[in-house]
Amino acid sequence: MYPDVIHKILVINIPTFFRMIWTLISPCLSKHTQEKIEILGADWKQKLKEYIDEDVLYEHWGGIRKAETPYGHIRLGGEVPENFRYDPSNDVPASKLQKLKIPARTSDFVSVVVE
Repeated sequence: MYPDVIHKILVINIPTFFRMIWTLISPCLSKHTQEKIEILGADWKQKLKEYIDEDVLYEHWGGIRKAETPYGHIRLGGEVPENFRYDPSNDVPASKLQKLKIPARTSDFVSVVVE
């Protein structure tokens, strides 16, 4: 996203290592952009309520909205179905691949047949 279309970025539960990276990177950003990014600490649930009405926030996030699951409608992952897993046997054989070298400011065309 472009920083100028973002109202606020709230960063929650980041490791100390990323806070150090932020300390190094933030001086490179404009003051306006820096003010849009807020790294929240242990009081993150309370801070969220400053930006989001607690009627909208699920209980896990510090709000009062009830949900069937602890995290509301947020899908936290789980087992990946077999048909989504990588299968190397479906790879195109190396003998059928073509390597292209495309110098700067030039282009090339590759036709692809989709079945």
